[in-house]
Amino acid sequence: LDVLIKNLDKLDLPIHLENVPSIDLEAFQDIYSKAKESLGDKLDGICFDAPHFFIRGFDPIEKFNSLNGNISSIHLSDCLDDKDEHIPFESGGTLPVHEFLQAVRNSKFNRSITLEIRPTSLSDLDSYISSYLTTLQYVNTKKYAVTKLRILALRPFIKRFAA
Repeated sequence: LDVLIKNLDKLDLPIHLENVPSIDLEAFQDIYSKAKESLGDKLDGICFDAPHFFIRGFDPIEKFNSLNGNISSIHLSDCLDDKDEHIPFESGGTLPVHEFLQAVRNSKFNRSITLEIRPTSLSDLDSYISSYLTTLQYVNTKKYAVTKLRILALRPFIKRFAA
């Protein structure tokens, strides 16, 4: 860990530490505390991966609310109870996506949200677009409205492209 932190300190970039499923929460919190102590402001915060908490048996909403002061970015996709499948929202996953996004909205979180959705084919393009629109609907209603109109206008091209 000391070697990792020493090498991270050499980077001239903001650093985000992601909760990965292979490291338990207590160990992650220890790593984060040591990194914060050593890196100071260079450590921008936690990259909060909601599915990673969920597949480990934690309520991602509760974890988001408890860690929110330290969260600098979010990774989001739907997943199964025990596997991080990186699937679009409402495609058979079990993560409480809408409830999580409502918590994000309520917190007034205004940093980056990355949709970690693994494409399977272009025929699923609508579900990826829908996931993006759902996210915007909760976190940026103005951008949601503009994007929804653009997509409606481009729908014939999208359909042809994805066919």
